Amino acid sequence: MREKKYILPVIIISLLLIGIIALSIVLPAGYGIYIAFCFVAVIALLVFRWKKLKKTRGNVALLILTCITFVFFVLSLYCNPYFGSTTTKLISVESMSHPEQLLTKKQALRDADYAMRYLRKIHPATYGGLPQNVKAEWKKVRAEIASTEQISKVELNRKLESVFSLLGDAHTHISFSFNDEHYLKYVYAHNQAGDSFVSVNGIAREDLFYNNRQLFSTECDEYALTFLGRYIIMLEGLEYLGVEPIAGGYTYGIKHKDGTIEEKTYPVSDFVTYDDYRAYNGIENNSNGTYSFVRYEIDTEHDAGILTIDECNYNKTYRSTVKEFFEAVKATGVNNVIVDLRDNGGGSSLVANEFIRYLPVEKYKDFSSDLRMGFFYIPEKEGSIINRQYTENLFNGKVYVLTSVRSFSAAMDFAMYVKDNHLGLIVGQASGNRADSYGDVVSFRLPESKLYMQISWKKWYRIDTSTADAFIEPDLPCAAEDALDAAFNAIK
Repeated sequence: MREKKYILPVIIISLLLIGIIALSIVLPAGYGIYIAFCFVAVIALLVFRWKKLKKTRGNVALLILTCITFVFFVLSLYCNPYFGSTTTKLISVESMSHPEQLLTKKQALRDADYAMRYLRKIHPATYGGLPQNVKAEWKKVRAEIASTEQISKVELNRKLESVFSLLGDAHTHISFSFNDEHYLKYVYAHNQAGDSFVSVNGIAREDLFYNNRQLFSTECDEYALTFLGRYIIMLEGLEYLGVEPIAGGYTYGIKHKDGTIEEKTYPVSDFVTYDDYRAYNGIENNSNGTYSFVRYEIDTEHDAGILTIDECNYNKTYRSTVKEFFEAVKATGVNNVIVDLRDNGGGSSLVANEFIRYLPVEKYKDFSSDLRMGFFYIPEKEGSIINRQYTENLFNGKVYVLTSVRSFSAAMDFAMYVKDNHLGLIVGQASGNRADSYGDVVSFRLPESKLYMQISWKKWYRIDTSTADAFIEPDLPCAAEDALDAAFNAIK
């Protein structure tokens, strides 16, 4: 009965394979897929050995079990939103070469079809088919691509983004990322002087945005406008916006600190790579560790500890800094904590959960979500989080969170946790994306152009379902630059 010795190994391997498939949804997908592949290889070897064995009922049953497991494996890989993404690759993925490089019609169509295939497969809004407006725009865009023999990478980017932007999801977009972006070398000096760029070639900054509104995936126009500044001081960004040089240069309207506006023309040769930009302006590499995305100060004059978080990076540095912060708050006896999220573009919402562990709350409400997993659309109900408090440094004072239109994604989640659970007050401007929004992105590179693409696979719902507010509105509204002073006044 030589075949008996294979029965237990095959059963164990099959069960492990199913477990690995489940884990691959929550673990880094590359590792889950790699391990699963190994299990399939082992099972395949065992199946090969069965060919030499007698076809008993036990062997037939095991063969059926193996086939079912394999089908389940393939189906689960398809339903895993990370399968095929850059997340599953163990090597770095190249950025685009210079944008002027042209694509053939065949290459462009391959990229376009690739992008739409994954948009249909992953995004919650495309479950059951593309929305009608997206479908119509995609039909038009594909026909335009098919009617030309060549297309630039930036033009392909413009066309595909006009489709993606219709979803109204700021997390889902296609964008360029070059190896050698070219920046106006005088920008640093203008920033130091307090200048701002208000127009290019006679076109106002706001008009540049609204004339190209279809090229930006956004939920809040004010949020997108804050980042338009990066496009207008970069050659590749100007091309994306459709702004052509006049007589070999660009004329900027520059608003000075005193309110006066001056026009200056810069030739294309004044746009340099980022390394040359830094060298020209004497900007040192920040790798010496003098700057941190999370930092704090204790302001005893205003009876407050101020914690600044520029990105929601949940790591050892964040956890240790927050611990030191609350230790300092306790040691100095200040009665107010101010969290500054005004320049925070998001990251992990675990940053908020870690902060709340220092607050005197036993449990608090969490947001609910819908998960798009291939053929399946899985709703997750709203729940409560048991707060594992750090009792030795528990803070019993008042909490203020400073926000602006640049407070996006996980930074918005942070503000929502505080506001909707009545843990503190929000000061400043409304958040940069909606409380009911898409998120948890999967990233890709289009195969021919190497354009960067990311797609949401979850839809999140606001904790407080009773409010009609689309955004996290401040309790104490004011301009973003005045938010800290407004918090100080509230403390008084």
